[in-house]
Amino acid sequence: MPDIETTGPRFAPPGRGSAATRRAVVAGTCAAGLTALAAGCAGGVRGPREGGEDLMAAAEVPLGGGTVLDEQGVVVCQPTEGEYRGYSTTCTHEGCPVDAVIDGYIFCPCHGSQFRIEDGEVIGGPAQRALPAVGLVVENGRVRLA
Repeated sequence: MPDIETTGPRFAPPGRGSAATRRAVVAGTCAAGLTALAAGCAGGVRGPREGGEDLMAAAEVPLGGGTVLDEQGVVVCQPTEGEYRGYSTTCTHEGCPVDAVIDGYIFCPCHGSQFRIEDGEVIGGPAQRALPAVGLVVENGRVRLA
């Protein structure tokens, strides 16, 4: 049987005593760090709010582009004149908030995923799923959540 150090305040062989093993301490520390990181990242991501909420004037949505509404958690796009589409601001890769609409594409700054404004489908980057659609209604020149 190999010699196993059984003395010392921090380490004990598995199954002997209640002292934590080095592996358990490292694993616990890593798990705590990842949990804190995930909580910090998730705190900045918002989802779409309740239906009926007024978002913006339809005239403010650029044709062939869109506007990211961080506080409401919605990207409002106008792919063709008079056609409005809404998507969640939460990227489907790792949950980062998308931050820009440029030349007909929605961009996520965290890992470079890109989505089409016409349908939210992925056109580049690590994301594998489209941005979730958010229902919009346009009435009296205003865009609001459906």
